[in-house]
Amino acid sequence: MLNSYSSAPAVLLLDFDGHNVTGTSWNENGDIMCAGANLSTQAITEIYNRIAEDYSPFNINVTTDETKYNAAPANRRTRALFTTTSSWYGSNSGGCALVGSFTFGDNTPCFIFTALLGSNVKNIAEVGAHEAGHTLSLNHQAKYDAVCNKTGEYNYGSGTGVIGWAPIMGVGYNQNTTTWFNGPNSFGCDNLQSDADIIANSTNGFGFRQDDAGESFQSAVAQTFSNRRFEKQGLITNLTDKDIFKFTIDTRQQVILQADPASVGPNDAGSNLDIQIQLFNNAQTLVNTYNPPLIMRAGMDTVLDPGTYYFSIEGASNEFTPDYGSLGSYKVTVEKSLADVIKVPELVPTFSMELQGSREGNVHKLSWTMQSSETILSQLLEVSTEGANYINLASPGITVRTYSYQTNASNLHYRLTVTVESGKSQTSNIVHIRKSGGGNTKKPHLNNTVITNNHLVLNSPLKYNYIITDNNGRSMYKGNISEGTTSMSINKLRNGAYFIHFTNENDHFVENFVKQ
Repeated sequence: MLNSYSSAPAVLLLDFDGHNVTGTSWNENGDIMCAGANLSTQAITEIYNRIAEDYSPFNINVTTDETKYNAAPANRRTRALFTTTSSWYGSNSGGCALVGSFTFGDNTPCFIFTALLGSNVKNIAEVGAHEAGHTLSLNHQAKYDAVCNKTGEYNYGSGTGVIGWAPIMGVGYNQNTTTWFNGPNSFGCDNLQSDADIIANSTNGFGFRQDDAGESFQSAVAQTFSNRRFEKQGLITNLTDKDIFKFTIDTRQQVILQADPASVGPNDAGSNLDIQIQLFNNAQTLVNTYNPPLIMRAGMDTVLDPGTYYFSIEGASNEFTPDYGSLGSYKVTVEKSLADVIKVPELVPTFSMELQGSREGNVHKLSWTMQSSETILSQLLEVSTEGANYINLASPGITVRTYSYQTNASNLHYRLTVTVESGKSQTSNIVHIRKSGGGNTKKPHLNNTVITNNHLVLNSPLKYNYIITDNNGRSMYKGNISEGTTSMSINKLRNGAYFIHFTNENDHFVENFVKQ
């Protein structure tokens, strides 16, 4: 008997042992006798863990205990029925649900057809969360092109590996991370569906789970080391939630902090929460931010002087996952070293890089200069046709500083990403090579590509129109700039990566920047 939040007023029952469906909107042709799911205890446990994590931000109990379902109000519960019985419905779907049936009050279930899903545990869990989402009034997250033509009923997401992502209300079979999303649903490009807000609305009647940790320095609870360590578990429940903790060390020591999102296996398998850690000193000044780009967990290993420190845990976006759905539970462990650390002069890592490009006939030539106090681990050249979506072009050796190749393309953008021994990745300026060759030297540029004060400062030799877009290509700001220096407020942007496009009658330039 598994329960994710026993005290919750609402219930999502995961039913694996068969059920007779009668007296519901499904029963136009009589009772539906559903066999069990034909799954092992291990498979059932993983499916439960995946779905419980999807619904962890909400004040609802995901359970396998039928007594919890029976005790809940009739219009505050739903049964997700995992069954091999599907012939009554057909063979073209992994599951089915009636939108909004959570509040019908007549025990209308949703169905997950385990045999049609090949008894694949990951896929069954994805369909279970998806169909339960329908009962809570969610429609499909669909896919549209740049001019709002519908290209698919389902959004299949993007990316690969640990941070490969798709929306729960799309199709996430082939992605590690699946989350709730704020995007266009199947009824139109302009019909933005904020999944989490709909689930937590007053109609469903249960809302978000109560915050479990302070969100300010004043409310941060001081943690006590026991045997040189302490451990906390927490939950990020919404887009603005940030859990802040406090600790004190008496001597200069090495401090190791590790924050892991809930997962069902190694390498952040099935994790929803991409963790970002920020460390602050006693003056509440930011010391450093830790958010590795290619994994969901985050860690810190540093030497700290005596004093009081704060650290925050929050959900963040990455190359593929929007921060909207970066929600869920986590565990954080903080350890002190066994011995005090003698203070020695500290060397601040330095890094600079500039990419240049030219064209000779159909040969594109790229070269770059670089200064780094850290050892370079890898170099990756990327190319884009429109300056927003990049693909891998080449991985030059760590000592290589030039690259050229033949291409018939007449208008390409290039950038270089370098990873250093500390694990940090640095991305160069963007080079635009057009048919006329060489690129226009009279182009606007940002004064700083990492923005921490809500103001974007840029210089331009000419007048340009500009559009700021997010990683999904959605327009966030637009306007025009004149010659000289321009400062613009970007306070409405959430933390994350963005693109700024500059256009006039002759040119199109793109730069990327990160707001922290």
